[in-house]
Amino acid sequence: APRYEEHHSVRFPKEILQAAAEWSFRYLPERRLPDKAIDVMERAAVLARSAPSDASSDQQAEAGLPNVAAAIEEVVGLKPGSISFAEALESVGLEVALAARVCGQGDAVHAVAAAVARAEAGLHDMDRPIAALLLYGPPGVGKSSLAAALAELWLGSSRALVRVDCARVAGEAEA
Repeated sequence: APRYEEHHSVRFPKEILQAAAEWSFRYLPERRLPDKAIDVMERAAVLARSAPSDASSDQQAEAGLPNVAAAIEEVVGLKPGSISFAEALESVGLEVALAARVCGQGDAVHAVAAAVARAEAGLHDMDRPIAALLLYGPPGVGKSSLAAALAELWLGSSRALVRVDCARVAGEAEA
């Protein structure tokens, strides 16, 4: 990061670097780290440098969360303001809240929170459901509890959940 700070004349606090990495991972799934995070970081630096500031011209500009959100929007091709950093912080909060309620399913929790973040950012077709998640695995691993926790935390009620138990459907088909 010091090399980029010097090159762009912009400071990158640790939390901004972390946000660039996490958000590029979440919103740019088709690209690979660290390249996508570096692209976002460089665009955020350009935005930070071009923003009007109260600091004197000899002081180094500092990249902030709004710069990173705007950089993600530009790289993804979203209209400005599609990703408010409040939404992005809520997405991160959703992952933490899900992880607190569903033990031992870190990968599934991360994947579900990433799908929700993409939906909140407007990266889904507005004529289709917000998300369709297929949770599969052996009985007792937490699929239903993850789905119920997501419905309660994100949609406000576990009744917003449509659950199809494939084992029951398969059993009825065989009968």
